[in-house]
Amino acid sequence: MTTYTDDLVFELRMLEVPGTRIGEILAEVQSHIAETGEDPVDAFGPVKDYARERAGLEVAAQQGGFLARLFRGHWLMFLAGLAYTFIAARLMIGGGMALASERFESPFGLNPWAALIIGVVLLAAWGVWLLRLMKADPIVDPRTGRQVEWDLRGRRKDANGPDGAARP
Repeated sequence: MTTYTDDLVFELRMLEVPGTRIGEILAEVQSHIAETGEDPVDAFGPVKDYARERAGLEVAAQQGGFLARLFRGHWLMFLAGLAYTFIAARLMIGGGMALASERFESPFGLNPWAALIIGVVLLAAWGVWLLRLMKADPIVDPRTGRQVEWDLRGRRKDANGPDGAARP
């Protein structure tokens, strides 16, 4: 069950389900498995399908053409972020090099100081935006009110007791 619930949490996070809702879904799954002893795949189906169902998305809507998968998978945002970072770094580095030596031209025909300042401001804004994206949305177990802790491998820290037996 631990692998199923850990994979379920991962899929729900990827679908941008809020942490409180993930905690509720996790508690329901764990309670059902503890009460019935049923295999989670038999009870709820494949992890990805169950996560989409609980996130309020229809499985059919998750299928689609290349562009639909591209937007849903945030690849477009990733590519835009790369382009933004490249332009900001080009402005900052090019402006700095133009200030340091007359052999280099300022990027985009800007004043070297302006290019340097714009590049620094753009990279700083990008950093602040990334920090906001990484803001914690804790998963709280509604049965105990405690936050669920995770290790660096994406598995729950308290999934097993000291004797290695799975906790309910």
